[in-house]
Parts: sequence; structure tokens; C-alpha cells
Amino acid sequence: MDCYIADLKAATQLDIDLKIFRMNRLGIPQDRIAERLGANQASIHNHLLKMATLPNLINNELERGFTVSQVAEKHGWTKPMVWSLVLENKEDIPRFRELGWGLRTWDQWEWNNCDKRFGDDWPGRMPAQLIAHILYYFSKQNDLILDPMAAERFSAGVVSAYRLMNGMRLSAK
Repeated sequence: MDCYIADLKAATQLDIDLKIFRMNRLGIPQDRIAERLGANQASIHNHLLKMATLPNLINNELERGFTVSQVAEKHGWTKPMVWSLVLENKEDIPRFRELGWGLRTWDQWEWNNCDKRFGDDWPGRMPAQLIAHILYYFSKQNDLILDPMAAERFSAGVVSAYRLMNGMRLSAK
């Protein structure tokens, strides 16, 4: 019984750690993370200090040839979070190449379906490919982008695509 309780506590702690790590990667300030999770900011700060090496483990497995899907499943991460590490510090063109999207230069963009790696599957979902192309052609690296819709289901795909293309903050104000 003690082992079961210890495993349950460890799983709960891992879930909280991943939430903190993910929100931090998305650029959410520590005070807002603390507010959302009902914790104090010092606690969030301490969690983040302990998790500073977390990406190293993921990157090591990716370098050993594991796929994004395999790494995400093994560690309980979302695929967009693993992709954000894969594409970190790369320029835009290599990011497009890595995702297998290709850069479309014409004035009519069509995608038959949304990239399943980004956003939730629902009828109003915007293709991450479209967002990435808009960001590529109409913004510069490190620009602050405002999501005018700021709806949670819509923004999930926007934030994922933005993280891939810029790695900075997306403001939902």
C-alpha cells in the first residue's frame, strides 16, 4: 500500500512539474503560473530551478534517434512541447523543413487538413501551418504577437505554432 501511495504522489508531482514547465515555456510569468495553480511564486520559482535540466533528458533521447511521438509518450509531454525543443534555436526555414511543411510563397494557401501535432481536434481549428506562414511573412523574429481571439481552444494551436516559429511570448490580453 505504501508503494502505491508513493507512486501516486510521484505521478501527481510530475503532473504539477510538467504544468509549471509548460506554462513557463509558453512565456507565462511566474506570478500568473502561481495564481493558476494556487501556489506561491517562490514555490514556482523553486520548481523551475529544479527543472532547468529537464530539456537535456528530452534532447538526449531525440539525439539518440527516438521520434518526437516516442519521447512525448514516454515522458508524458505533449507533442508540441517536444517539438518546441526540437526546433529551438533554429532559423525559420529549417523549422519548416523539419516539420515537413515546405514554405509556400504564393498568395493562396490551402491545406487539406490541420497538422495533427498542433492544437485540439475541433471544427473551428485553425491550421498551425497557416499560423506559421503568417508569422513568417508578416512578423520578425522576437516580435510580440497579440492573439486577438484569445479563446483557449483557438489559442492552443496559435500558441503551439508561435512557439515553433518564434519561441517568445504570445499575449492573450
